[in-house]
Amino acid sequence: MITTLPARLRTLTLLVVLAVLAPQAGQAVAPPSPGFSGDRAFTQLKTLCDMGPRVPGSPAARKAGDWLLARLRACGDEVWEQPFTHVVSKKHPMAKGNPQWTSKGLGMRNIVCRFKPKATRRLLLAAHWDSRPFADMDPDKTKRSQAVLGANDAASGVAILLELARCLKAKAPGMGVDIVLFDGEDWGQQGHLEDYFLGSKAYARAMTRPLPEAGILLDMVGDRNLRLPMEPFSLQAAPDLMERLWSTAERLGYGHIFIREMGPGVQDDHLPIIQRGVPMVDLIDFDYPQWHTVRDTPAACSPASLDVVGKVVEALIRQGL
Repeated sequence: MITTLPARLRTLTLLVVLAVLAPQAGQAVAPPSPGFSGDRAFTQLKTLCDMGPRVPGSPAARKAGDWLLARLRACGDEVWEQPFTHVVSKKHPMAKGNPQWTSKGLGMRNIVCRFKPKATRRLLLAAHWDSRPFADMDPDKTKRSQAVLGANDAASGVAILLELARCLKAKAPGMGVDIVLFDGEDWGQQGHLEDYFLGSKAYARAMTRPLPEAGILLDMVGDRNLRLPMEPFSLQAAPDLMERLWSTAERLGYGHIFIREMGPGVQDDHLPIIQRGVPMVDLIDFDYPQWHTVRDTPAACSPASLDVVGKVVEALIRQGL
């Protein structure tokens, strides 16, 4: 029901409300709630996408990488870049016009943020921040040479991790947490796995002991119709962590999102980390029609989906391993 007031009374009421809500001189404004917010995460997703496709070697990627680094430096205890170089195959579609990439290599960078760096018990949280250089799955063949904006794949995971970093700064975790943004996950061509997962491979090679006890990869977790089945490689490598994630989701009322069904096996950034000896779960909704198309935009994503995944992961962090 909607009610109206006389004009003079409306004005007086508005002035009273503004006086009550306005901070007094010298009075501190209350900081945002330390808890996870899907709306704040979605704002990060849109900001990242507004910079353009984050294709390695592009001006948009340089701008986005610098922005991500600054955001994490404002939150973490230790933050740094891990640069690496990938020699591009001459058969790669992006090699044409870039001969230096096939000889000296293409420079990329992972971005690492650590909380409680001296803690020996650690959890790894990861997502890839690059986007695909060509929309090879687009139904419109004339658009397949265009770069993918990558809102869900995987700015969604990056946005959740940025918001989690803010939460961990506001309220420190009880264990060590490593947030890693991988570059070069989506660089490869279909059928050529050697050109995929470049950042996670570089990170896995450089990892030193003590290794994290477990890890969670966030890839394609912003779909408006989000449903997260159990990824088989994850279940095989990290059954205990997967059970804890799904049980936590059910306890929070999200059992309709974290579904106890087997999904497709996905070749993804979690595999190099698993091979390095860290059990890792890949949270991914592969039932996404916009995958590797120019339609992978913020319009296909939802703050509510980011909220569910972020709150489940934060609850797991607060519980401890």
